[in-house]
Amino acid sequence: MPGTFVPTDFVRDYPDREELAVVAVVWGVSLGFSIAAVIRAASQTYTHFRRTRKVTAYIAFVWLELISSTIIGGTAWGYIRGTIPPSFWYFAGTILMWCFQTHCILQIIINRIALISIKKAIISRLKWGVFIFVLLINISVACIWIPSRLQISQTYHDINNIWDRIEKVLLAIVDVGLNGYFIYLVRSTLISYGLTKYTVLYYFNIGMIIVSLSMDILIIGTMSLGNSFIYVFFHPLAYLVKLHIELYMAELIAKIVKAVGPNEVNSERLGVVSRPESWNPNIASPPQLAQSRRSLFRRSQLGGEFETSLDVMKQRNKGRPCEG
Repeated sequence: MPGTFVPTDFVRDYPDREELAVVAVVWGVSLGFSIAAVIRAASQTYTHFRRTRKVTAYIAFVWLELISSTIIGGTAWGYIRGTIPPSFWYFAGTILMWCFQTHCILQIIINRIALISIKKAIISRLKWGVFIFVLLINISVACIWIPSRLQISQTYHDINNIWDRIEKVLLAIVDVGLNGYFIYLVRSTLISYGLTKYTVLYYFNIGMIIVSLSMDILIIGTMSLGNSFIYVFFHPLAYLVKLHIELYMAELIAKIVKAVGPNEVNSERLGVVSRPESWNPNIASPPQLAQSRRSLFRRSQLGGEFETSLDVMKQRNKGRPCEG
């Protein structure tokens, strides 16, 4: 019996044995990433809540990203096995979870940018600009993808084949652009002043941009497979990989900031830093650097842990002469 809004002439595209083997492997790998993400996210949530007694936007975005990706993978497995029948509600629910996927991962990246940027107006414009842009993409995809999956008409099917690829390219461009802005800030406001320990963060982020972009290319590539639904299984896999990148980035930032050296702490306390030979006054002023560094402690995704480490370093170096 057809589901809600499903035409009577609906033709279900069942996978063959090879395709079913592929999606089983992909779903299994995605489930493994989900379990690993739960452990890491729970650890960060506990660390943060123990110190601040509140849940930040970062923590909320992480859990929404994790839950939505897992739901998409699980329901897609039920659908392709025939357990979940085709219906408007299933396809609409999948789109809703995809909306959470796309918004949360990009807002997590913007939250990471906010740790370094000292310009709150730019961060606010980034948050709302990306939100509105992605929301428009979400609405357009919902209006095309759902009728296409319901096989309402061939026109919807043809438009979806083109637009579905275009919107994924647009989302990949936004992802790369945000990460590119982050590494620009790391280089221009931290590394340029001789804070070489942030070089690890700089090069790691470059590598992760390549990994993240490869996940977007993977999704687009699988859209050309014989079964037009199989690519849905690669969405949770790709976004869970992106989530793991963000979780590890949060921990890496925590480790780097906690490794503050004595001279840097004393210099920051006075609002000055040592100028390397390559110092460029047009990039940022010393007070801007100090303010940017302090923001890493105040607005860390892992909460008060950074502030505590700064206080410890200050006490350890109390009474030592400042080297500027």
